[in-house]
Amino acid sequence: MRGGGVTYTLQGMVQGTLSLPLGAFIFCVLWTLFFDFDPKSSTHCEVDEFLPSLSSVIGGSVPQKYVWNICIAIHSAPRFLFAAVYKSLYQERLNIGAWTPILIKFNFVLNVLEIISLVGLSFVSSIEIFIIHKGFFITFLVTYLVSMLLTLYHLLPRCGYQATCIQETYSNQMKYKIFKMTCISLPLAFYFYWRHNEYCEPYVYSLFATFEYAIILGNIYYHGLAYYDFTDMVMHVGPSQILVR
Repeated sequence: MRGGGVTYTLQGMVQGTLSLPLGAFIFCVLWTLFFDFDPKSSTHCEVDEFLPSLSSVIGGSVPQKYVWNICIAIHSAPRFLFAAVYKSLYQERLNIGAWTPILIKFNFVLNVLEIISLVGLSFVSSIEIFIIHKGFFITFLVTYLVSMLLTLYHLLPRCGYQATCIQETYSNQMKYKIFKMTCISLPLAFYFYWRHNEYCEPYVYSLFATFEYAIILGNIYYHGLAYYDFTDMVMHVGPSQILVR
């Protein structure tokens, strides 16, 4: 505590924030496998499966649904802060291109919409109101992918960005790998989901779940790389202001 306020490291905040969805993911999958999973009745096809999908687990299973929703809700507030920090960081360090300031703001909007849609698809399950859940899900995927594409293939390589430490270099390298993994996992997940509904073959839905896991874990790790981007940054919360520096 200093000057009537409290100082937090952003790295510590990133660790705490991203541990919530990761912990919820692990809990929901393991709880389902040990206590709720029926290999033959986990889907409408009633064929053998070896993994549940997270989307089905958090749709109506208790306590998994509540654990996931609570963790996602709590983690969303600091995620908005991280999006604003990235916006500020890019405005400070990206200075090439007439469209760069607009694209930075657009990327910030994408980040905010991604967080809102994640909260929305978590709280409105496909079992309750499918069309709204579907809308949130599509928005989540589109904003996540477009933001990655914009950041990794335009803002960072073409707008004057220079890594200032080895941590930032590592972060950028891992982001490219996550983007490529997501681009591979996403069409495979859609394919196995379609094939499961079309043919009701054993284990196909579990293959969909496997690639769904890859996308979810990739998303958590991608945003967790802020730990390396926010090196030496702190947030000071005072009586009348919040200052990040």
